[in-house]
Amino acid sequence: MLANLKREPGVRAVSLTGSLAKGTGDAYSDIDLIVGVDPYYTADIWANRHQISAISQHAILDLDHQWGDPSTVSYAVLYETGVYLDLTLVDVRRMETSDALLLWKTASENAADVDRAWHADLDIHSDPLDDALRLFWIGSPLCAKYLLRQQLWTALWFIESRRTLFLKAWRLAHNPTRADWGWSKVHEDLPDTVLRDLAHTVTPLESPLLAQSLAALMAMMARYGPELADIYGVEYPEAAASAVAQMVSRMLA
Repeated sequence: MLANLKREPGVRAVSLTGSLAKGTGDAYSDIDLIVGVDPYYTADIWANRHQISAISQHAILDLDHQWGDPSTVSYAVLYETGVYLDLTLVDVRRMETSDALLLWKTASENAADVDRAWHADLDIHSDPLDDALRLFWIGSPLCAKYLLRQQLWTALWFIESRRTLFLKAWRLAHNPTRADWGWSKVHEDLPDTVLRDLAHTVTPLESPLLAQSLAALMAMMARYGPELADIYGVEYPEAAASAVAQMVSRMLA
């Protein structure tokens, strides 16, 4: 992948962050890459993200996202091995290096000496319900990884985030006027069947029970997700969801 990035016109630097950069990674560690780019080439690099990430090779799900900062865009890929790639493009002039391991930078001294605006019109926003459905499944193996590592508080946080994504998907489909992150009255929107199912997903901080909670949440999304997607008029990633469920089952077996 680094070779692909180095061949891409406009890529000026590549850094590794996260546990791999700190030397604390393991076989399940995610790959967090920060790519400093010349703003002039941003749109072209983004258009080539599938080729750069070898998305066609053993990938289950991919996801475009932009967390509020218009000059930072990320492309996430979940592979069959359970490894999660987060490829984040930033303006090279804003690239942070203090907590990162620099893997490569252009040999040209003046390559980053540019005065160009970031592509403000680079629209990567997908449908919000489609985003919620894919985020649910792309993050589920992360829950399993933390359970395997016995990092129970982090696993609990990830499992709670799966609950939130399920609830967000439900509200987006059934009550879009209240589809936000404020969940103070979310239970008013849920039928008794869903409330009963949700009750099985809240567990004490013990590894076997957390694993059961994750399994229950995945079963809920598999049960209700296709219906939610159909109501909202988006495609449900059924094959990918099934592949993720099998992956998580193997990891926690």
